Amino acid sequence: MSTLKQECFEDRDQWTYGADAAMYFQQVVDLFKSLDTYSFLAAEGIVPSHTKEFTLKELTEAIRKHHPGTPAFDCNSEDQSLNTIYYYFNLRGSIIDEIDDKFVATVPITPGTYPEEGIKYPPKRNSVRDGHNDAHANVLLVNVHTLAASEMPPSSDSHTLNLHIVPRKFFVTQLAPSDPIPPSILERLVTGDHSCFISITRTSEEISIVLDGEIDSDWTNLKVTEWRCIKVEGPMDFGLTGIMNDLTLPLKVASISIFALSTWNTDWVLIPDDEISRAEEVLRQDGWTVIVDGNQVIHC
Repeated sequence: MSTLKQECFEDRDQWTYGADAAMYFQQVVDLFKSLDTYSFLAAEGIVPSHTKEFTLKELTEAIRKHHPGTPAFDCNSEDQSLNTIYYYFNLRGSIIDEIDDKFVATVPITPGTYPEEGIKYPPKRNSVRDGHNDAHANVLLVNVHTLAASEMPPSSDSHTLNLHIVPRKFFVTQLAPSDPIPPSILERLVTGDHSCFISITRTSEEISIVLDGEIDSDWTNLKVTEWRCIKVEGPMDFGLTGIMNDLTLPLKVASISIFALSTWNTDWVLIPDDEISRAEEVLRQDGWTVIVDGNQVIHC
């Protein structure tokens, strides 16, 4: 979010010199006031202390009980004391739009700098508030980041960009470029169930094979990794740009690894089997519509 150009005002009579800056700062202040971080933490029993230490998980979960997004933290590198908390929002439309949900809480676009545990949350200094000493005032610097509409995930109004968590497991293996492809894979590709997913990619350096369902006996000696799959519903127009970037960026920030593939119709993103629930949560927070498919078949 930045200050407004004059042409952003539909009614030019609204605009006077400095009106854009005044509106910008009013929006920033209103949003800042809604982020009472001290109260968020105190409500969960986390208050400044000279002796107690906290884990990243404790701090994050405490704030998320009161705020729908995921904060990022910065700690002092010398003593691991909490210094700054960052909140990120997508800006829906223009800041001059009179709508209640124009700031949509989301995940950080860049990680903070913090340890996983041993985080200190010390009182910073005494101050006077409402006529009495308050040792916990001015505890944290809170930064608010808003992202322009062009940085937001695609509109959920388009069902083709809904995300489906495919119920079946996916398996990935690698062969040397001169190795024979297992006969069961070739048979499944030619005569097998047409509702399955099979991808065989050969380069001068390797053969990568991805398939869903079950592993056949001729895979016994192969190194196989297990994944779950998030499929963009599709079909997507070739003119669309940035879909894979928008989809994978929040996963990157959350340190969730991926294995990405694209077909003519759509994109498929494989997630480690033990990370699928967290990936679903991260993408929902980022504004995506995520559908957990029951037993329905997602055709290749």
